[in-house]
Amino acid sequence: MPNFSYGLNAQPAIDVPSSALTTTTTTTSFRPNVGDTYEVNIPVTAVTGTSPTLDVSIEESDNNGVNWFKVYDFNRITTTGIYRSPKLVMQGNLVRYVQTVGGGTPSFTRSINRLQSNYNGFQIRQLIDRTIDLNTLNSATPSINVQNCNNFQLVISLGAATTGPTVQLQGSDDNGATWYLLGTPLLGVANSSVQTTVSFGHAELLRAVVTIAGTGVTPNYVLIKGF
Repeated sequence: MPNFSYGLNAQPAIDVPSSALTTTTTTTSFRPNVGDTYEVNIPVTAVTGTSPTLDVSIEESDNNGVNWFKVYDFNRITTTGIYRSPKLVMQGNLVRYVQTVGGGTPSFTRSINRLQSNYNGFQIRQLIDRTIDLNTLNSATPSINVQNCNNFQLVISLGAATTGPTVQLQGSDDNGATWYLLGTPLLGVANSSVQTTVSFGHAELLRAVVTIAGTGVTPNYVLIKGF
Protein backbone atom coordinates (compact mmCIF):
# COMPACT_ATOMS: atom_id res chain seq x y z
CA MET A 1 0.00 0.00 0.00
CA PRO A 2 1.37 3.48 -0.82
CA ASN A 3 2.77 5.50 2.06
CA PHE A 4 0.55 8.60 2.28
CA SER A 5 2.75 10.23 4.94
CA TYR A 6 5.28 11.38 2.35
CA GLY A 7 4.36 15.04 2.91
CA LEU A 8 5.49 14.89 6.55
CA ASN A 9 8.83 13.32 5.66
CA ALA A 10 9.66 15.21 2.44
CA GLN A 11 12.96 17.08 2.43
CA PRO A 12 12.98 20.39 0.48
CA ALA A 13 15.91 21.57 -1.61
CA ILE A 14 16.51 24.70 -3.70
CA ASP A 15 18.32 23.44 -6.78
CA VAL A 16 18.26 26.79 -8.63
CA PRO A 17 17.90 30.00 -6.55
CA SER A 18 15.60 32.68 -7.93
CA SER A 19 17.31 34.57 -10.77
CA ALA A 20 16.62 35.88 -14.27
CA LEU A 21 17.14 33.37 -17.08
CA THR A 22 17.71 34.89 -20.52
CA THR A 23 19.47 32.13 -22.48
CA THR A 24 19.15 28.37 -22.83
CA THR A 25 21.15 26.61 -20.13
CA THR A 26 21.65 23.22 -18.49
CA THR A 27 22.23 23.16 -14.74
CA THR A 28 25.10 21.39 -13.09
CA SER A 29 24.16 17.89 -11.99
CA PHE A 30 23.42 16.96 -8.39
CA ARG A 31 23.01 13.74 -6.43
CA PRO A 32 19.81 13.51 -4.33
CA ASN A 33 20.59 12.07 -0.91
CA VAL A 34 17.15 11.57 0.64
CA GLY A 35 14.56 9.00 -0.48
CA ASP A 36 13.87 7.60 -3.93
CA THR A 37 11.01 9.84 -5.10
CA TYR A 38 10.98 13.54 -5.86
CA GLU A 39 8.77 16.28 -7.24
CA VAL A 40 9.92 19.55 -8.78
CA ASN A 41 8.25 22.94 -8.65
CA ILE A 42 9.18 26.05 -10.64
CA PRO A 43 7.90 29.38 -9.30
CA VAL A 44 8.05 32.03 -12.05
CA THR A 45 7.70 35.56 -10.68
CA ALA A 46 8.48 37.73 -13.72
CA VAL A 47 8.41 37.27 -17.52
CA THR A 48 9.43 39.80 -20.15
CA GLY A 49 10.18 39.79 -23.86
CA THR A 50 8.36 39.27 -27.14
CA SER A 51 6.43 35.97 -27.13
CA PRO A 52 8.82 34.48 -24.54
CA THR A 53 8.83 30.70 -23.95
CA LEU A 54 10.54 28.46 -21.40
CA ASP A 55 10.69 24.66 -21.76
CA VAL A 56 12.10 22.76 -18.78
CA SER A 57 13.15 19.10 -18.91
CA ILE A 58 14.24 16.87 -16.03
CA GLU A 59 17.04 14.46 -16.96
CA GLU A 60 18.76 11.70 -15.01
CA SER A 61 22.00 9.76 -15.42
CA ASP A 62 22.60 6.22 -14.18
CA ASN A 63 26.34 6.19 -14.96
CA ASN A 64 27.59 9.24 -13.07
CA GLY A 65 26.91 11.75 -15.84
CA VAL A 66 28.40 9.92 -18.81
CA ASN A 67 24.96 9.55 -20.44
CA TRP A 68 21.67 11.30 -19.73
CA PHE A 69 18.05 10.30 -20.34
CA LYS A 70 14.90 12.38 -20.24
CA VAL A 71 12.49 11.80 -17.37
CA TYR A 72 9.86 14.53 -17.59
CA ASP A 73 9.04 17.56 -19.77
CA PHE A 74 7.07 20.39 -18.19
CA ASN A 75 4.38 22.03 -20.28
CA ARG A 76 5.66 25.20 -21.94
CA ILE A 77 5.91 28.19 -19.60
CA THR A 78 4.91 31.60 -21.01
CA THR A 79 3.73 33.55 -17.98
CA THR A 80 4.14 33.89 -14.23
CA GLY A 81 2.86 31.15 -11.92
CA ILE A 82 4.06 28.01 -10.20
CA TYR A 83 4.56 24.87 -12.25
CA ARG A 84 4.77 21.41 -10.66
CA SER A 85 5.82 17.97 -11.80
CA PRO A 86 4.13 14.82 -10.50
CA LYS A 87 6.06 12.65 -8.05
CA LEU A 88 8.84 10.95 -9.99
CA VAL A 89 10.49 7.67 -9.02
CA MET A 90 14.24 8.06 -9.40
CA GLN A 91 16.06 5.58 -11.65
CA GLY A 92 19.48 7.21 -11.92
CA ASN A 93 21.98 8.61 -9.45
CA LEU A 94 22.29 12.15 -10.83
CA VAL A 95 19.70 14.77 -11.85
CA ARG A 96 19.91 17.95 -13.92
CA TYR A 97 17.54 20.46 -15.52
CA VAL A 98 17.62 21.55 -19.18
CA GLN A 99 16.06 25.03 -19.57
CA THR A 100 15.33 26.06 -23.17
CA VAL A 101 14.43 29.72 -23.75
CA GLY A 102 12.77 31.15 -26.87
CA GLY A 103 11.23 34.37 -28.15
CA GLY A 104 12.56 37.89 -28.54
CA THR A 105 14.83 39.11 -25.69
CA PRO A 106 13.15 36.69 -23.24
CA SER A 107 13.68 36.82 -19.49
CA PHE A 108 12.18 34.49 -16.88
CA THR A 109 12.75 35.12 -13.20
CA ARG A 110 12.37 31.64 -11.73
CA SER A 111 13.68 29.22 -9.17
CA ILE A 112 13.67 25.41 -9.27
CA ASN A 113 12.83 23.58 -6.05
CA ARG A 114 12.64 19.89 -5.22
CA LEU A 115 10.88 17.79 -2.57
CA GLN A 116 12.62 14.46 -1.96
CA SER A 117 10.79 11.68 -0.11
CA ASN A 118 10.35 7.94 0.40
CA TYR A 119 6.84 7.96 -1.05
CA ASN A 120 6.12 4.70 -2.88
CA GLY A 121 4.82 6.36 -6.03
CA PHE A 122 3.98 5.12 -9.51
CA GLN A 123 6.32 5.52 -12.44
CA ILE A 124 5.52 8.55 -14.67
CA ARG A 125 7.47 9.65 -17.73
CA GLN A 126 6.54 12.48 -20.14
CA LEU A 127 8.04 13.83 -23.37
CA ILE A 128 6.74 16.88 -25.27
CA ASP A 129 8.09 17.18 -28.82
CA ARG A 130 7.74 20.35 -30.91
CA THR A 131 10.10 19.33 -33.72
CA ILE A 132 8.29 16.37 -35.31
CA ASP A 133 7.26 17.19 -38.91
CA LEU A 134 3.58 16.29 -39.05
CA ASN A 135 3.53 17.01 -42.80
CA THR A 136 6.09 14.24 -43.48
CA LEU A 137 5.45 10.47 -43.51
CA ASN A 138 7.49 8.48 -40.96
CA SER A 139 8.65 11.57 -39.07
CA ALA A 140 9.00 10.51 -35.43
CA THR A 141 9.44 11.95 -31.97
CA PRO A 142 12.49 11.10 -29.88
CA SER A 143 11.99 8.03 -27.71
CA ILE A 144 11.56 7.97 -23.96
CA ASN A 145 12.19 5.09 -21.54
CA VAL A 146 8.87 3.91 -20.05
CA GLN A 147 9.95 0.74 -18.25
CA ASN A 148 7.70 -0.01 -15.25
CA CYS A 149 4.86 1.98 -16.84
CA ASN A 150 1.70 0.04 -17.72
CA ASN A 151 -0.27 2.72 -19.59
CA PHE A 152 0.69 5.00 -22.46
CA GLN A 153 -0.87 8.24 -23.73
CA LEU A 154 -0.51 10.13 -27.01
CA VAL A 155 -1.67 13.74 -27.40
CA ILE A 156 -1.62 15.72 -30.67
CA SER A 157 -2.12 19.48 -30.39
CA LEU A 158 -2.48 21.40 -33.66
CA GLY A 159 -2.95 24.94 -34.85
CA ALA A 160 -4.07 25.36 -38.44
CA ALA A 161 -4.20 22.31 -40.73
CA THR A 162 -5.57 21.69 -44.20
CA THR A 163 -5.50 17.93 -43.57
CA GLY A 164 -4.77 16.51 -40.13
CA PRO A 165 -1.95 13.96 -39.75
CA THR A 166 -2.37 10.45 -38.40
CA VAL A 167 0.10 9.53 -35.66
CA GLN A 168 0.77 6.11 -34.11
CA LEU A 169 2.34 5.14 -30.78
CA GLN A 170 5.15 2.60 -31.08
CA GLY A 171 7.05 0.55 -28.52
CA SER A 172 10.44 -1.11 -28.56
CA ASP A 173 12.06 -3.77 -26.36
CA ASP A 174 15.48 -3.87 -28.06
CA ASN A 175 16.68 -0.31 -27.42
CA GLY A 176 15.05 1.05 -30.57
CA ALA A 177 16.39 -1.48 -33.09
CA THR A 178 12.83 -2.50 -34.01
CA TRP A 179 9.42 -0.98 -33.21
CA TYR A 180 5.89 -2.37 -32.89
CA LEU A 181 2.46 -0.71 -32.86
CA LEU A 182 0.69 0.22 -29.63
CA GLY A 183 -3.03 0.95 -29.73
CA THR A 184 -4.81 2.57 -32.65
CA PRO A 185 -3.69 5.49 -34.85
CA LEU A 186 -4.76 8.99 -33.79
CA LEU A 187 -5.98 11.61 -36.27
CA GLY A 188 -4.98 15.18 -35.50
CA VAL A 189 -7.66 17.89 -35.73
CA ALA A 190 -7.03 21.50 -36.73
CA ASN A 191 -7.02 24.00 -33.85
CA SER A 192 -7.63 21.21 -31.33
CA SER A 193 -5.94 18.75 -28.99
CA VAL A 194 -6.86 15.06 -29.22
CA GLN A 195 -5.62 12.05 -27.28
CA THR A 196 -5.64 8.28 -27.10
CA THR A 197 -4.58 5.97 -24.28
CA VAL A 198 -3.23 2.41 -24.34
CA SER A 199 -3.94 0.46 -21.15
CA PHE A 200 -1.98 -2.49 -19.78
CA GLY A 201 0.89 -2.19 -22.23
CA HIS A 202 4.55 -3.01 -21.69
CA ALA A 203 7.52 -1.51 -23.51
CA GLU A 204 11.08 -0.42 -22.84
CA LEU A 205 10.93 2.63 -25.13
CA LEU A 206 8.00 4.69 -26.43
CA ARG A 207 7.76 7.05 -29.41
CA ALA A 208 5.17 8.45 -31.84
CA VAL A 209 5.47 8.30 -35.64
CA VAL A 210 3.52 9.88 -38.51
CA THR A 211 1.76 7.12 -40.46
CA ILE A 212 -0.33 9.43 -42.73
CA ALA A 213 1.19 12.83 -43.42
CA GLY A 214 -0.89 15.93 -42.92
CA THR A 215 -0.92 18.97 -45.17
CA GLY A 216 -0.58 22.59 -44.16
CA VAL A 217 -0.14 21.60 -40.52
CA THR A 218 1.02 24.14 -37.94
CA PRO A 219 1.85 21.94 -34.94
CA ASN A 220 1.71 22.96 -31.30
CA TYR A 221 3.21 19.76 -29.88
CA VAL A 222 3.04 15.99 -29.69
CA LEU A 223 3.05 14.58 -26.15
CA ILE A 224 3.78 10.99 -25.15
CA LYS A 225 3.44 9.76 -21.60
CA GLY A 226 3.99 6.52 -19.70
CA PHE A 227 2.31 6.00 -16.33
